[in-house]
Amino acid sequence: MTLIEDLRAAIGDAAVITDPAQFAPMLTDNRRRWHGQAACCALPASTDEVSRLMAVCTKHKALVFTQGGNTGNAAAATPVVADADVGRTVLVNTARMNRIEAIDRVNATAVVQSGVILKNLQDAAAEEGLLFPVSLAAEGTCTVGGTLSTNAGGVHVLRYGSMRAQCLGLEVVLPDGRVLSMLRSLRKANTGYDLKHLFIGAEGTLGIITRAALAFAALPAARTVFVAAVDSLQAAEKLFETLSKNFSARLSAFELMHAATIAKVREQLPDIPVGFELNHPWYVLAEIRYDTTEESEATRPQIENLLAALFESDTVADAVIGQSETQNEALWRVRES
Repeated sequence: MTLIEDLRAAIGDAAVITDPAQFAPMLTDNRRRWHGQAACCALPASTDEVSRLMAVCTKHKALVFTQGGNTGNAAAATPVVADADVGRTVLVNTARMNRIEAIDRVNATAVVQSGVILKNLQDAAAEEGLLFPVSLAAEGTCTVGGTLSTNAGGVHVLRYGSMRAQCLGLEVVLPDGRVLSMLRSLRKANTGYDLKHLFIGAEGTLGIITRAALAFAALPAARTVFVAAVDSLQAAEKLFETLSKNFSARLSAFELMHAATIAKVREQLPDIPVGFELNHPWYVLAEIRYDTTEESEATRPQIENLLAALFESDTVADAVIGQSETQNEALWRVRES
């Protein structure tokens, strides 16, 4: 049997697409700089199907590229191969592996398939009064498997850590089709080798992540978001040092933007409101989160006084503080755009 025939026998005819026109968007990277080729696109729906298809790929010595939301900017999920290798190249896409299998509200954890869209996981957590803290501009498209495979940090890494910090357990299919199950949700799991860390950040080179046990965090009660203009990277560093010293773990984001990139957002996306003038070379978007509204009300004057002092010392050249959640979202839209 041929590679395609074996794959269809393993996971079903409908799950193996051979017409390149039908999976053309998956053959081009997110920045549209690289264009790949493949004999087929395989769309497994479970760990068992990934296991069977990988056994077939090993038998045929196929080249395998695994893809989630295809939002990466390094073309790692794009099957760029020599023409002679196209016939043995398989693009594995996890779009059908999109189930949130279980949420444990007491333990604040979830077990999900790797093709779950990050935003869907965030929304499911919010419905339970919890937070999945990894957040990035591509969250409406990127998948849990992709963010784990790249160990994505997102914009709140300062407070919550990267995907590695949220992962309690994994289920992985090895290149020959064997399944390595490390899918435990126990937070105090301190026995034996913690092999899951080999696969987090490995970009699919050691195996395909199929399921994950992930930890949620407490949903913040309030936040303060502000944009501060600075005239140098040294001033931005001083601002970061000051905020870290005064607000410690409550500082959940510190995003540096150049004025030229904000100007490009204003030019290309005129519907995005940029609520400050571009009179300085660098801008920092910072967010401070609070566990209670009382903490927010007590801390906000401290932020205003701190920014005023930094203005007097020429560390900060200007600042805009969000006065409502709507304004907070508007400031974040500039950064995400």
